[in-house]
Amino acid sequence: MLDRSKSAWNNYERHHGPNMTPMVDVVMVILIFFMASTTMLGPEWLLKSGVARADAGTKALTSVETRRFECVLFSASNGSTRARFTDREIDLVTLRDDVIAAADSVGASNVVVVLNPEATVSYDDIVLIHEWCAKAGITKIGLGRAP
Repeated sequence: MLDRSKSAWNNYERHHGPNMTPMVDVVMVILIFFMASTTMLGPEWLLKSGVARADAGTKALTSVETRRFECVLFSASNGSTRARFTDREIDLVTLRDDVIAAADSVGASNVVVVLNPEATVSYDDIVLIHEWCAKAGITKIGLGRAP
């Protein structure tokens, strides 16, 4: 005689509730995804720059001895990135030389650089300018909006 309380069918009928295995698999995949995506955020924290706020005044950034470079970066017709400030258009090497000369003349702590890149400007060029300023000792570098 077969004991009905120990048969597989009887155990299956007494089981109530959903199968948890697929849910655990999905949760583990999501957990791995979030853990992997947080490691990619790290390098972006190393790039220090101030983003200009629309409601912020310029009094804090400018003073008598502070030299402020506010330049618009745009792409020329040949694809190179150029800068426009103080009513002239220059290439990036000239911009670098002007910024380094200003840092040498008034001190790197008294130079403020605000970059206003247009949408067509390569991000690599913006980072390159940021690197040049950092090598010159300029720590006040900001990003603004192109007019």
